[in-house]
Amino acid sequence: MKKTFFLSLILFFSISLSSVLYAQEEKTFVTVNTVDGNQYTGTVVSENAEFIELNTEALGVLKIMKSNIESRSEARGKMRDGKLWLDNTQSTRYFWAPNGYNLRKGEGYYQNILVFWNQASYGFTDNFSVGAGIIPLFLFGKETAEYTPFFVIPKFSIPIMKDKLNVGLGAVVGTAGFQNFLALPFGVLTIGNREKNLTFGAGGFFLEGENSDPFFTVSGMLRVSRNTYLMSENYFVTTPDLQTVVSLGARSIFRRVSIDYGLVFPLPNDSGIFAMPFLGISIPFGKKI
Repeated sequence: MKKTFFLSLILFFSISLSSVLYAQEEKTFVTVNTVDGNQYTGTVVSENAEFIELNTEALGVLKIMKSNIESRSEARGKMRDGKLWLDNTQSTRYFWAPNGYNLRKGEGYYQNILVFWNQASYGFTDNFSVGAGIIPLFLFGKETAEYTPFFVIPKFSIPIMKDKLNVGLGAVVGTAGFQNFLALPFGVLTIGNREKNLTFGAGGFFLEGENSDPFFTVSGMLRVSRNTYLMSENYFVTTPDLQTVVSLGARSIFRRVSIDYGLVFPLPNDSGIFAMPFLGISIPFGKKI
């Protein structure tokens, strides 16, 4: 079982690493729907009160009168084979673990994992973001309300080589009902661009003055289609028997929402094969979504 997982991870990371040098510039595209039922997508060449000029992949530059426009929308992405591949609005993290990229200034998202985990993150600059969240134990009665966890996650991102090498530094700082305080500092190094990358990370737990064994992470992301990314997020805790948690899954992205899904495998597991399902949903907000 272990060998299968690690061989799968090695293959996944090899594919990711072999394609990190590929990078295509993301742009802001405008999609225009006209009153006669046509749809055009391209970048804006010029615009005034009467018309808009779009540079489209298939038809070149089109001049469209605004009186003929029924609706228009903007989205970041790339054009491939005449279709718009949307920007990954969750490119700064995997299922949960962060990578070296940061939210762009003015971008944000709300994330819910298996109903309980609730987090909102916002990019204050292109290199600094803050997340804040809660696990609403108060919903289960007074006995658990006093242990309700709150947390904040500040994060700095340092680009070393644009779209090829990024460093991220941050921490998860929280409390359970203002009684037990937790700090989890972390550092990550990401190789690759926002669509195909590999991240190595390290961190440790500090709870009420007591520190835990350090842990290491290896995670990866690989875009395989217009709407789908393969992902893996893996933890290695340096206890005497090396506690390991590996995960395999995917992310499906759409204009206003993304869905993460997969399986999480704690290792070693003396009881045999055991997998926990993972399901998360993220809703972007802010500029250019």
